Amino acid sequence: MTGVVDALLRIHTALRPGGVLLDLHPEPVPPRVEAHQDGRATDVGLLDTAANETKVIAARAKLASVIGSGLFVKTRSTTFEFRYYFDSVDTWLAYMADRWVDATIDPDLVSRARQLLEPAPGELVLREQVYASRLERLSR
Repeated sequence: MTGVVDALLRIHTALRPGGVLLDLHPEPVPPRVEAHQDGRATDVGLLDTAANETKVIAARAKLASVIGSGLFVKTRSTTFEFRYYFDSVDTWLAYMADRWVDATIDPDLVSRARQLLEPAPGELVLREQVYASRLERLSR
């Protein structure tokens, strides 16, 4: 049994009928990086998150199979943007190395970010699309 399915079966067992599970994960699209200065946002580029996007798509398929088996019903869903703010390129790179190990950062992206932020103060913003759904446990 796969990890995602096993986890969902355990959650189903732990919840009482009508109990709620919140599914929250990134959308399988590359996050955008922007430089914000003086009230303006300048596009820096996209992160390469293809490895994680493949994992998200596979996990969604497994979740759909569990929902299809009658263990949960999706009662609501939405997407929203989550923003990460960094006061320097180096702070952003350190965060990425520690927390986003599946992301690949093109050296040209880093170079563009440095060119934009070094001559004038500002911040780097990472914009990630996130999906959330409310799943209710069925009594099966």
